Amino acid sequence: MKYAALFTVIFICPLMAGNNAPIDGPVKVSEVTFSSGIAVKNDDDTAMPTPHWEDKKNNQDEEDMFPDGLPDKNPAGSKKPNEIKSYAYAYTSNTKPAVGAVFKWKGAPPADGKPYHAEGEVIDTPNCKVKFERKQLQNDTVYPVTISKQNIVNERKIQAYLTPNRKVERNDGQGKDRAANIQPLKIKWTVTDKNGKTINESISTHTIYVVWDEPKTDFRQETLFNLSCVMLDLSEGDVPTFVHFNNFMEFEDQAVRRMDANLLSYYKNYNVAHTTTDLLLDKADGQCGAWIDFFIDCGKIQGTDEKDECRRITPQAGVTGFIVKDWDFGNKQTSGNAGYPYLNIPKNNFKLNTQYDFMYDEVKDNMGIIGQNNKNPASLFGVHFLMYSHPLYYDPSYGKKYGSIDEFESNIAGYFIKDPRIIDEVENNMDANEDGVISGDHTIDCYLFKENPPGLNLWDFTFDY
Repeated sequence: MKYAALFTVIFICPLMAGNNAPIDGPVKVSEVTFSSGIAVKNDDDTAMPTPHWEDKKNNQDEEDMFPDGLPDKNPAGSKKPNEIKSYAYAYTSNTKPAVGAVFKWKGAPPADGKPYHAEGEVIDTPNCKVKFERKQLQNDTVYPVTISKQNIVNERKIQAYLTPNRKVERNDGQGKDRAANIQPLKIKWTVTDKNGKTINESISTHTIYVVWDEPKTDFRQETLFNLSCVMLDLSEGDVPTFVHFNNFMEFEDQAVRRMDANLLSYYKNYNVAHTTTDLLLDKADGQCGAWIDFFIDCGKIQGTDEKDECRRITPQAGVTGFIVKDWDFGNKQTSGNAGYPYLNIPKNNFKLNTQYDFMYDEVKDNMGIIGQNNKNPASLFGVHFLMYSHPLYYDPSYGKKYGSIDEFESNIAGYFIKDPRIIDEVENNMDANEDGVISGDHTIDCYLFKENPPGLNLWDFTFDY
């Protein structure tokens, strides 16, 4: 009788360390630098350092000289994160990225392994499947800068890739933080020997902002990239039409944060003189002119540029200014002017850092409309700035949007004019000129107020930013 031999075949496979687990080896990526894109600046307008990513040893750990992305030991034996430094960079959505890298060997490279090659491939990154060309390392360490054959994103759209040190809270209309779950751009670097055998895989992670088109503003501060890319990254319409509407959701909770997570303020100091984007980002406090420029620049960083989008709102001819709610109009009306019956006599420096100070007032400033990071901003003005993008007027200073100028005027408590008055100090028992002596007559620029009458009492001037 013949018998068939029975064999049990056993396949022995190496254990996987998890999805995309890099192959450990004697060489790993140490530095990464991007080019052919847009250099991002810090919010104080200083340049970002290069390389854009570094994995270095913990300086307190003399035994661990090898970058590994893992915690190092400090002299006490406890764990401390590896000294990884990461800085932001940006591309337009239709740009092919370029990248260079430096590798570090654990000891000297094996003599029999030359020449070595490396290639980089973006992995585990939404909407980005870029693969960089396989290149021979120069001096066994340097991967020469190469331009990808693919655009930075798979389809033309606005995108944000954020490492943990670049996540800043950006709230949408539902109060959800859009930045919370955004992933970094992750590159897996593979090094092979002369026979094409993989001897190492290591990973670098990066903050990359992808804007729609070439920016139409000269400002390159990171908050502009971060705010606009994050607010549009998760939206359904990543096209210029939606830029202002989506960006404005971050302004509506009056809590716009700079990249260091500090809040930006509207008239935190009533005497603040900052009226431009760069000063607002650097000093974290600004007037309405700074806030309107900043909001528009968040759109311009995406390559959008609407014409005549600014609105300069002033009172009509003959009126000095207006007061934003809330002000309390009392029972006294002693100005002698029927059109502006309420009288306030200011001190020489009546505008203090956080309040107004009159030596006599029939109209008093109360807590009013909340501004950016400020429950009671300055509220006595000669002009205010809005931004118009059909069909809405945007008011970033207060985080409000309006369908018309009439809607904006509903925020105004009243109007005022300045009127020089001769004040008899003795009769009024008042040191009108603040010289420490009550005597004589002195001319003082007084403020005469009226409550906001029905109808539109504002002029709307259009200009281009």
